[in-house]
Amino acid sequence: MPDVFCFPPDSNGEMKLRHWPTVASLIWESRRHHMAGLNVSLQHHFEPKLNTTYFLQLIGTKMTFLVMFEGARRKAGNGAVTRFISFVVESLNCQNIITMMKPPLD
Repeated sequence: MPDVFCFPPDSNGEMKLRHWPTVASLIWESRRHHMAGLNVSLQHHFEPKLNTTYFLQLIGTKMTFLVMFEGARRKAGNGAVTRFISFVVESLNCQNIITMMKPPLD
């Protein structure tokens, strides 16, 4: 399974690969919870060494959507972030389309 990780380059034009170990660990933990039957919709993690907040949500069994905020600690209940992630995950799952295609209940 290929890993896709996109992060803007720093001022030197280099990727900030220092996030990769944390990202890989969070994704692995998220999948482990999913396989154990735990229903965790949105996960939140703050890494003090990198001063970075991570939000992640499983899209499917093999895909995870992750958003990082560098230089700031964000609260787990941040409404704007939660709504954005929910919107993107629902769009990637085509949930809006599936909902529209369901026949009305009589």
